[in-house]
Amino acid sequence: MKILLFVNDGIEKHYSNNELRDLTGLVLLNISKKQFYELLCKDRFANEILYPIIVDKFDGTLESAISVLRDKKEEFLDFISTFLKEGESIAFSGVRREYENAFENEIVKHDFSSIELAREAARELIPSNLKVDLKNPDVKIKVIAFGRTIILAWSILENIWKKRLYRKNVHKAALRPTVAAYLASLGSLNIYDPMCGYGTIAFEALALKHEIPILTDLSSKELNVIEEKLDITINVKIRENAPGIIYCSDASKKGVEK
Repeated sequence: MKILLFVNDGIEKHYSNNELRDLTGLVLLNISKKQFYELLCKDRFANEILYPIIVDKFDGTLESAISVLRDKKEEFLDFISTFLKEGESIAFSGVRREYENAFENEIVKHDFSSIELAREAARELIPSNLKVDLKNPDVKIKVIAFGRTIILAWSILENIWKKRLYRKNVHKAALRPTVAAYLASLGSLNIYDPMCGYGTIAFEALALKHEIPILTDLSSKELNVIEEKLDITINVKIRENAPGIIYCSDASKKGVEK
């Protein structure tokens, strides 16, 4: 199965088997269901996890993007027949970025907004008998334009970086948890954070050390959707007695109390 990850710029280089090597901030993996489950249990770097339906190239214009999606419409309908049950609703949203490689400043000027992209894609692809619910859909579809790459994908889990249960009180300048997790993964068994603040690095290091999956931060509804639509059984196991020590100083009293 193909899995698409939204990550912070630069972290995509962590994935050696990424099929989108020319794009910054996106990772496309071809993995088994078992490997996908392991990703859910061990990978804390992704901001969003998606199931790609269409991945193709276009010339940067809205007309070209919709033309590509129109030619691939059968692939979208196959997805609908497989993952959407009768009576379930759907909604489209758009993501647009005018560069493919952030580190080389390869700018591709688009003649459309992310809203226009999602609207026109929905008009082209959604059958008339399909229920649309923009506020609370059962399945969220994202249309992604990165430079000259167009992607249509089902958003399995979005805004994962906001779902950390330990983040009861978030500082306005707090480090994003996905970045903190990546930084913690580069360290040794023993980690010291001299400017702990609200403890984002410490918590992420602790989660990595004990292999605490992002699944533990999700609602039962989100877990049920993953199990049902992807036909996997979720059984969370946390590693006990992991080696290493995490040291912190200059912790925020407010953060610790919460």
